[in-house]
Amino acid sequence: MATITVAHHELSVSARETVTEAMCRFDTGPAVHWRDLLYALARHDRAVYITAPDHVLRPGDVAPHAVPPADVLEMPWRVQSDEAGPCLAQAGYLSGESALLRRDDAHNTYLDTGRFFEAVTVLKPFKAVSVAYGNGVVVGDEIEIRAGTYITGSTGLVRRTVHRIGYMNEYPVDPPGFGVSRVRAECGTCCGQWRAKDGSWWFRPERARDTPWTYADAYGHRGGTIACPTPQCSGRVGFLIF
Repeated sequence: MATITVAHHELSVSARETVTEAMCRFDTGPAVHWRDLLYALARHDRAVYITAPDHVLRPGDVAPHAVPPADVLEMPWRVQSDEAGPCLAQAGYLSGESALLRRDDAHNTYLDTGRFFEAVTVLKPFKAVSVAYGNGVVVGDEIEIRAGTYITGSTGLVRRTVHRIGYMNEYPVDPPGFGVSRVRAECGTCCGQWRAKDGSWWFRPERARDTPWTYADAYGHRGGTIACPTPQCSGRVGFLIF
């Protein structure tokens, strides 16, 4: 389970760990090549060319200032993933730009930051070849991309960090699970149970005899628990976010 932070001014779950857990349903093998492609495209010291999987790219095909063969696509230098999608889609390799499967904001959930799941579908396999220019033309790494759907899990607010990439050979893809909008609190001594939702700190009781309370008034934070808000109870209240 993802780590839950129980502090004086914070009640949240680790967005990064929820991404890792949700992405376990996908294959990570082919996804490694998609991650390598994104890294190669972002480099400032290499050019990247896209060809058919069986095409052999020769230095003469990609000489400086030369127009590559018609069946070879030159990608923009140091391109970001959201800019690479349209280029590959126009060439017929992708079905279109990335599709946002799911977006969870921090303000209406219990995440510690924003969370995103995106998918892109590769219609036909291709090979990405990195080329370095110096004293000559050096054809470097070759990355073979399999047809199928690649799912990217990332977190952040203004700037996003990719944590996990998964793969499946069919489409559409259901949004990854692991809800983050509800929280359950329970005391191990008096067995009191309370629930809150949508990022709220207002906890409502499961039983009529228990009273509601707000996390803003909680005290005794220790080991992921707080002191029980029920009068005369010396127990500890733990939390589960789901």
